Amino acid sequence: MTPVTVAKALKLKKRVLGKINRVTKSIHECNSVLAENTPRHDVLELVKTRQLLVDYLIAIKVAISRANDPMPVGVTINRPNNPIVKDIYRLAELRGEIAFWEGIDTTDGLVSTMYRAEAPNSYKATIKENDVEERVAELEKRIDEIQDKLDAHNATTKIEVNIPEIML
Repeated sequence: MTPVTVAKALKLKKRVLGKINRVTKSIHECNSVLAENTPRHDVLELVKTRQLLVDYLIAIKVAISRANDPMPVGVTINRPNNPIVKDIYRLAELRGEIAFWEGIDTTDGLVSTMYRAEAPNSYKATIKENDVEERVAELEKRIDEIQDKLDAHNATTKIEVNIPEIML
């Protein structure tokens, strides 16, 4: 691990987000191609790369969050080791993952164009519609598991809050 300033970590986070967006765009553009064409990129490798980048993004967000939230005097929760922060970021990224997977063009096989006089085009998708459905189902299951964990944490963790008289 390399120590960096928060300013550098924020720049790195922005760069990682840009890379995730570029990889996402390549996956969306290259998954379904005319059958006679070769995809410009290995879509499955790009999916792996994207997942590594998302994991890295979560780690950066957690580190920045911890740096910006010093432990106040008298707090007994050991925040730097509190996994809830990571779970919160993971939950947000999993929801983004669903949008990513649902945005993949899974056109596969013969597809007629809007001009009926033309012969149908044959497409080949690397990631098929059933692959997307399975992956989304897995992500939804992980979201439910993390949400249950967060709900339990929120229901059992006590915090000190000053409630103004106007709110009583």
